Amino acid sequence: MVPGAYDLGSSLERLSAELTQYYLLSYIPSEDAADRPCHKLVVKVDRKGLDVNARDSYCTASQPMSQALKQAQRAIEARVEAGDAGNLAIGLHLSWFYSEPGSAVVDIAMDVDPRAARISKLLNRLHGEIGLLGMLYREDGVIATRFGDNVKLDFDTPAQLDEFLKVPYHY
Repeated sequence: MVPGAYDLGSSLERLSAELTQYYLLSYIPSEDAADRPCHKLVVKVDRKGLDVNARDSYCTASQPMSQALKQAQRAIEARVEAGDAGNLAIGLHLSWFYSEPGSAVVDIAMDVDPRAARISKLLNRLHGEIGLLGMLYREDGVIATRFGDNVKLDFDTPAQLDEFLKVPYHY
């Protein structure tokens, strides 16, 4: 092997070992956390030299997602149900893996046209928001799940806003 060359075989062996050597942690939230659909999660170890690969949040399935959506997302959802098209120009990439049979984890990254943000003056700042609603459908056309987010944007000066508007917003 050439010194400094990438060894694909060794990398695949290491990846295979990592996928078969792990600890599985479980957590049951307290009763007072039941009213929130999503929760922050931090996993730490007190031993040096170990890598921790863990999610930074989790969402419960006990509450229907439509109840958990904020008012802005509910308004977007009402538009979708009425057949109104959205008004965002986006570029979307997604990846998924099946965490168990019939259950997939989906990672979404998108570039949103920044002109979709509604900008207004709030106190001495420029404030904007981008409302997002994602809906995932099963093969039979039934909604499998949905998620919503309301991205808040604040700018101290018009120049900051002008810079923001020059490139897509990466979500």
